[in-house]
Amino acid sequence: MERDRQGFDSRFNDTPTSLDVYLFIFDRFRQIKADLAVQNFVKAGKCDPAAVRINERIVRWYILIDHQLSDVDDYSNRITGQKQQNGQEVRVVLCCVVLCS
Repeated sequence: MERDRQGFDSRFNDTPTSLDVYLFIFDRFRQIKADLAVQNFVKAGKCDPAAVRINERIVRWYILIDHQLSDVDDYSNRITGQKQQNGQEVRVVLCCVVLCS
């Protein structure tokens, strides 16, 4: 909060683009999913409710960001393939949620 009152951070030239924010969060979500897999949140054949909630939030974000960035050329462009990769991640997370339910 104190940093907000100090004003503009001189380390940054401008505000990051939506695609930059997407790529940052996408990377973090991949690591969270990997951590959930390594930690094996399964007890007595059922997934831990916390792991299910985390996966549900991740898939909601993927769906929302897909809609938000659908008009951004770099997101939809086949060269970067972010839109396709986002769809694949939605399928992976939904499979985890369905298997855990």
